[in-house]
Amino acid sequence: MTNSKQLKNTSSFSSRKDAAYWLNEARAPENEILTRHVRLAGDWLFFYDPDYSEKVECLYNPKDEDRWDETWDHIPFADSPFVEKDMPKLAKTLEKLDDDMTEYIHEHAQEYLP
Repeated sequence: MTNSKQLKNTSSFSSRKDAAYWLNEARAPENEILTRHVRLAGDWLFFYDPDYSEKVECLYNPKDEDRWDETWDHIPFADSPFVEKDMPKLAKTLEKLDDDMTEYIHEHAQEYLP
């Protein structure tokens, strides 16, 4: 079960400013990605593009691992850290993302094991 400690930023980014800078460098978007378009919770970077206000991109970026500019999933804006203040509900969102990522890693890790 996800606890409140996991709602803190444990990603590879030190701040939302750091994450926004990295996204701008990685994606070279037409419109600059601003700090207000980024949230960090657990091992996840959440990116909100105002041009696509229905969904928020979820990028997995745990501390001490390479940074990936690959969207893992999308969640509804209403359930995202941008508006969600209900910590138990947000914890469930993070738990689902973590569980899906763990399952994916276990399924595909066999390819790389001796």
